[in-house]
Amino acid sequence: MDTITQIALGATIAEAGFREKLGVKGIIFGGICGLLPDLDIVVRLQSEWAYLQYHRGISHSVFFLTLIAPMMGYLGYRYLGKKSNFTLWTALAFLALVTHPILDLFTSYGTQLLAPWTWEKLAIDAIPIIDFFYTVPLFLVLLSGSMHFFSYKFRRNFALAVLFITSSYIGCGYLQAQKAISIAKNQLIPDNIKIEKIRAVPSLLNIFLWRVVVQDDQTNFHVGFISTLNPKPIAFHTVINEKHPLIQKALDSHQGKVFQCFSMGLLSAKIKKTSQGYRIFLCDMRYGLVKDPSQHIFGVIFDLNQEGKIKSAYRSPRPPIRFQEELQAIWENL
Repeated sequence: MDTITQIALGATIAEAGFREKLGVKGIIFGGICGLLPDLDIVVRLQSEWAYLQYHRGISHSVFFLTLIAPMMGYLGYRYLGKKSNFTLWTALAFLALVTHPILDLFTSYGTQLLAPWTWEKLAIDAIPIIDFFYTVPLFLVLLSGSMHFFSYKFRRNFALAVLFITSSYIGCGYLQAQKAISIAKNQLIPDNIKIEKIRAVPSLLNIFLWRVVVQDDQTNFHVGFISTLNPKPIAFHTVINEKHPLIQKALDSHQGKVFQCFSMGLLSAKIKKTSQGYRIFLCDMRYGLVKDPSQHIFGVIFDLNQEGKIKSAYRSPRPPIRFQEELQAIWENL
C-alpha cells in the first residue's frame, strides 16, 4: 500500500492497544514504525534498476523486521517514555513493523516477505496499492483519537472495529479476485485456450473492477477487464509474446533478470529491427490502462547493435495517463 496508509495503520494499531499506557507518543511511534520499511525507496537514488530490484525487499522481510522490533522498542522506551514498559514499546514496534509487509502482500506489486529464506516475490491479489475505502477508516480512527471528549475505551474499541472492518475488506477483495478469475476461465475454456497462468489485478481505487491477465500454452497473453458487480463477456486483447535469440539474450542480462523478478514472470516481449540494429521491448503485463488495455505501465527497452550486442537498457516511458478518462472508464465498467 502507499506510505500514508502504512503510517495510518501503524498509528491505528497503537490506538487500538497501546494508547492508554503509552499516550500520544505511542501513536506517533506506531506511525513511525509503520513508515520504516518504506525507507528502502532511497535505493532510487542509486538507480532505477536498484529500485526495481530492492524495493519491498529485505526491509519488508518479517524475519528482518522481527530483529529490528526490539531495537525500535528500546528507542521508544529510552527516549519517549521511561516510565512505561520496554515490552510494550517492543510489542507496538513489532506489530506496526510486521503488518506493513503483510498489508503489502495483499497488493499485486510483490513483496519479499520471507527474505532471506527465499528471495521470491509474493503477492496475493486483493486490493489496489491506493484504495480510499481502506485508508479513510484508518484516518477516522486518528481523528477520533484527537477528540479528547471520547474515552480511552471508546477510542480503543473504535480502532479495533476499524482494524476488523479493513481486514474484512481485504478478504472481500480476495474473493472478488477469485470471482473474476472464475468468470475468465469459464469464458476462455470453451474457446479452446489452454491457460498456463492467470491473475486478476485490481484496477485503481476499487476491488470490483479487475484486469485479468491470462498466459496460454504458447506463452501469449490475453488481457481484459471484468466487473464483479456487473459481469459481462470480457473483451480480451491478445498480446503476442515473441521469441527470438536476441530476446533471450536480453532476458539473460542482469537488467532482464531484474525485470523478470519485478514482473513476477508476467512479461511480454517483442523485437523490432532499427537502422542501428535491434530494439527489444519487455512489458509487465500486470498493470495497464482501463481505457486502453494494450497500454502498459511498466516496461523496459533494450537497444542492440547490428551484431546483437546490448548497447543500453532503460525503463520505457509510461504512457500519458489521463486520470479523468481513466476514472470515467472504471466507472462505466463497474
